[in-house]
Amino acid sequence: MAQDDFLPPPWIKYPTIPLRSAAWRMGHGEEYMLDWHQWYGSQSEELQQRYWIQYPEPEEWMGFYRRIEKQTKTDDRK
Repeated sequence: MAQDDFLPPPWIKYPTIPLRSAAWRMGHGEEYMLDWHQWYGSQSEELQQRYWIQYPEPEEWMGFYRRIEKQTKTDDRK
C-alpha cells in the first residue's frame, strides 16, 4: 500500500470520536470521513482486503468495512 496517498481508518485518525458521534457528520470528522470514503473507494479490491487485515475494525466499528463496500457497490450502479 503506497504510503504517500495512504489514509488511516477513521478510528485511528480520530480515536476520541465514537462511531455514532455527530462529529462524523460535521466539521473535521465529516471532512475526513468524506475524504476517506473517496480514497478507500478508489483502491483496488486487493488493496481494500489488505487494508482490512492491516486495520481490523475495533469492536465499536464492527461491520464498517462491509457497510462501506455495500454503499460503494450501490453508488457504482447509479
